[in-house]
Amino acid sequence: MNFYIYSGREGYAGYDSENVVGEVEGAPFIVGAYRKLVASPLSEYLWEEKGRQIKPRKCGDFHESSGLVFANEKALKLIEKAARGKIQAFPITIEGREDETFYQVFVLNCVDCLDVRQTDSSPPGNFWKNKIGVIRGPVFDENRWDGSDLFVVPEDPSTKWFCTENFVKEWKAAKLKGACFSKHIFGPDKILS
Repeated sequence: MNFYIYSGREGYAGYDSENVVGEVEGAPFIVGAYRKLVASPLSEYLWEEKGRQIKPRKCGDFHESSGLVFANEKALKLIEKAARGKIQAFPITIEGREDETFYQVFVLNCVDCLDVRQTDSSPPGNFWKNKIGVIRGPVFDENRWDGSDLFVVPEDPSTKWFCTENFVKEWKAAKLKGACFSKHIFGPDKILS
């Protein structure tokens, strides 16, 4: 089985998530900044280019900003199905896209199948005791994998999402936009949608 890191695609909008209104409960492996529930409405980051602020970003069905994930209803349905219903989703309004329904999404489907010894990861920081650092190139033990098409692993302090080749095919068939699927964070093998 081919597995991928599931993240937001470069060139798509990023949204300001500084206004925290609470934390997501029920997921002890989600720690620190990655538990934060943000206030609505979200505004798009402005990028500075040649001394002026611009918004050159594309609008997608899926956006990742500062470790937080936002998805529209169509993307959310696929995410929920692939994560076996183990998600939490909170309605959120995005400025300039008020006619669309978006959600801040947390995948709670935690599958303990990472082969830590073979995985390429950075060293852990002081905050992440008994963890590994950021997972750059995951390797999974298929004997411990439960068949989920979308999941997180307990060893990853940044709670990256991982998915299967089946999920990538379903995402592309649904013509959803804003996602990047890669086998290694820095690898050239990215599948963009």
